[in-house]
Amino acid sequence: ILTVTCPGIPVDDSVMHATMGAEVLRELRDHYGMPVEFVYFPPEGTTHLCVISTKVPDSTYVNRLAMAVWSTKTGRVFCNSLIVVNDDIDVTDMEKVIWAWATRMHPIRGIWQVPNTFTSALVPFLTPEERAKRLGGRVLYDATWPADWPKDWIPKVSSFEAAYPPEIKERVTGRWQDYG
Repeated sequence: ILTVTCPGIPVDDSVMHATMGAEVLRELRDHYGMPVEFVYFPPEGTTHLCVISTKVPDSTYVNRLAMAVWSTKTGRVFCNSLIVVNDDIDVTDMEKVIWAWATRMHPIRGIWQVPNTFTSALVPFLTPEERAKRLGGRVLYDATWPADWPKDWIPKVSSFEAAYPPEIKERVTGRWQDYG
């Protein structure tokens, strides 16, 4: 047993993302009563990135959610970047997260920058002065459909999974190898 760790470019032996996400999820549900589906700290984000899937009950919810995340024990020190997606997105599937981020986030209204916040001194992008003061910033990427949009404004998902009836999908996937 080696009692050392060798941190580096992810994924390495120093990541503890599963427990961080579970802790934030518990706090958001139990202490804030928020309808959060899942919280995920992708290993590639080295604790600086958090992705959350949730229902969006009203137009102020996503910003309130971000403030709640950044108030948790874990979020106060980590999670400088937060991506929030609707609950139809699997946050552990980064292809789906990037798709939601690229197609649902408005480049102006969907980004909320919060300057001068407490952070970990280990954040690589901090200046030496910011590191000494543990002063950084946070950003929220709201990749959710606006809660005040009428249902008919939200585009339908166009994919094999969403657009075809079950019997067609079964027939195609059942013969997939035959198609080559």
